[in-house]
Amino acid sequence: MVVDKKKIEDEIKLYENLIRTNSNNPNLWYLLGCARYEIGDITIAIEAFERSIEIDPKNASAWYYIALAREDLGSLKDAIDAYENVLKIDPTHYYAWYNLGNILMNTGDIVAAEEAYEKAAKINKNDASVWHNLGYSRHIQGKMREAMEAYLETVKTDPNHSKSWNNLGIVYVSLEQAEKAMFCFIKSANLGNSDAKRTLSQLKEKNIRPLDPR
Repeated sequence: MVVDKKKIEDEIKLYENLIRTNSNNPNLWYLLGCARYEIGDITIAIEAFERSIEIDPKNASAWYYIALAREDLGSLKDAIDAYENVLKIDPTHYYAWYNLGNILMNTGDIVAAEEAYEKAAKINKNDASVWHNLGYSRHIQGKMREAMEAYLETVKTDPNHSKSWNNLGIVYVSLEQAEKAMFCFIKSANLGNSDAKRTLSQLKEKNIRPLDPR
């Protein structure tokens, strides 16, 4: 999406002028922060969002943008704290749970990441990416059957999700369900997944009968 920087700069001037006569309006500070964030003035945007929550500590949207901004700056601990503040105010905030899960995965807290993805999946059952990430968080913990359930939800939601088909195949191999594994690898390979293509040749060497993808 192309940002109309001139238009946003005009909006910034408008908000700043309005704030001069109404500096205790949290919504104006929030809108100023959003505009600053959109043109990449991350640090200044954070200052505006923080001013908004000083006036209205229950402004979940401001906390959410603070989390995004802190994440953009690489301040992951601060981003986690901000996402947690969002969720204290609004426990049904899907993107806060999802983004929190991603940060926790990247920082190695796999158990907490799994919990965050589970919360997100309960809120939005139709996003294949959260099911995939939930499956992966379980997979790397060795929770194969639970991972299988999440990957199955992924491909149910998005039948073209090649990574989940491939990972589901790996799970089936670990569960000694070779034919199901072959089926998944074929599906993944047909969707262009190179890992699945490599694995297929290895499975075929063991004379496992492939199933036609359907």
